[in-house]
Amino acid sequence: MTVEIIGEGGRESACRRALLASAPFCNTRRIVLLPIPSSRNSVTVTGTDVALVNVLDGEGCIVAGYGLSSTFRAMAKERGFEIVDISDDEEFTLENARLTAECTLSYIMNESSLSVSELKIGIVGYGRIGRVLTEQLLFHGADVTVFTRRESVRLELLFSGVDAALVADAVPSDLDYLINTAPAPMLTRSQCEKIGGTVLELASGDNLPWAKKLTRLPSLPAKMLPESSGRAYARAIIRAVEKKEQCK
Repeated sequence: MTVEIIGEGGRESACRRALLASAPFCNTRRIVLLPIPSSRNSVTVTGTDVALVNVLDGEGCIVAGYGLSSTFRAMAKERGFEIVDISDDEEFTLENARLTAECTLSYIMNESSLSVSELKIGIVGYGRIGRVLTEQLLFHGADVTVFTRRESVRLELLFSGVDAALVADAVPSDLDYLINTAPAPMLTRSQCEKIGGTVLELASGDNLPWAKKLTRLPSLPAKMLPESSGRAYARAIIRAVEKKEQCK
């Protein structure tokens, strides 16, 4: 088995090592490993000037990535390539959320002069990352409020003893940290401008451009825990390949 990396980073290198150590799960196969996310513009591989279409040059093999478009998948199939898109793997998504939350907590611990138990923290969004991050911060004694668009989620949180509010309501100005986990903008300009504490942007988009103290922290697992995130990537690829083999 050979594993080629396009858009190499610490996570991808760790993934390559883990895949090679897991042989012979697909001993006779060649794998092309793309970064996470694999493309931000659907044209080139993230962090490179390599055109996505050029990944499909040569003989067919396994192309592994994250968030690959349906157009790219169809093109790959036509050319005899097998696509493994780990964004379809719920187990990986949950593991990545856990790693992201762990990295965020570590960042706050290192950056703040206060104990986590003394901090007042708001979390925007209650998806996978928001859920795990809320649990970890509460475990460490932080004063946490979750901001969500959905009334059902607000009521669910309140019922379980977690402070929650609709994002349309006023966001407190005395937060030490406001952490955005939502991929799409949820706060208005006026809400952002009133936040006195540090705003941490975990999503990859430009969702909080008006925040006064904004720190962007996308792809935290790859930056802070490349070995762990790389192994998670490898496990997701192995699961996908083994599942396809079983279906043949």
